[in-house]
Parts: sequence; structure tokens; C-alpha cells
Amino acid sequence: MINFEWHDVKTPLFVSLWVVLIMFVQIIFHASRENNFSLPDSVLLIITGFCVGTAIDWFLPHDIYMDPDLFFLYLLPPIALEAGYFMPNRAFFRNIGTILTFAVFGTLWNIATIGLVLWLFSPFYDHSVTPIDIMLFSTLISAVDPVAVLSVFTEVKVNE
Repeated sequence: MINFEWHDVKTPLFVSLWVVLIMFVQIIFHASRENNFSLPDSVLLIITGFCVGTAIDWFLPHDIYMDPDLFFLYLLPPIALEAGYFMPNRAFFRNIGTILTFAVFGTLWNIATIGLVLWLFSPFYDHSVTPIDIMLFSTLISAVDPVAVLSVFTEVKVNE
């Protein structure tokens, strides 16, 4: 009558366990702030994600893989909602010109430099890669997120 299918629930279960682990790490990190240890939350989360990813790769190498449904249904909404919720509105709108300037020119600079470096190293690749593929990859990998930059700046208490 009741049938348990592991493959139906393993992805939401693992994502939920990741979120709970990240919450515990952040709670412990914020509780231990009295020892004057200055580290942004984003660095802590990157280190935690690396450790969790490495542990999952060691113990469950083929059980979890990144597919578009996992990203768009489970990972993207918390990132976007958290960034929008904790955005300092007054400082953001006061500096909108500067933020957009750095976001646009920063993104274009990243696209050009990453594309140029990849093109310069293309003779060392095993497969031939066209310049359009290099620029497409450069465009995907070099997106600059001004919301993330602003949240890191407010976290490390940079002057508005």
C-alpha cells in the first residue's frame, strides 16, 4: 500500500540537509563573533559548500548531480530572495549610477579578459574550440552580481 521510492525524494532531502547544515554553521559563526574574527558570511558559506561538496563526492559520487531542475527549483530561489530581502534600499538607490556603471563595465571587462586568456591558451587544449564558444563560455562565467557585491560590502562594513 505504501511504497517508498528513494530516487523521488533523495534530491529534496539532500538539499534540505545542505540548508540545515548551512544554517547551523551560520548560527555557530554568528554566536562566536565575540572573538573579533572578521570574516564575511559569503566566505564561510563558500568554505562550507566546498567541504560538503567534497564529502558528498567522496561518499556519494553518483547520487547527486547538478541539473537545471535542481538549480532553478531548489537553489536559485533562496539565493535571490535572501539577496533582495537584505538589500539596503536607501544606499542602493542613492548609488544606483555607480552600481550600474561598475556592474556593466565590470561584466564587460570580465568577458573580454576571460575570453582573451582562454583564446590565448587555446593551442594547449585537447579539442579545438571556436572563438564563439570561448566568448559564450566567457559570457556565462563572468557575470558580475552587484547584489552579491553590495551584500558583502555591507557585511564587512564598507562606507556607504
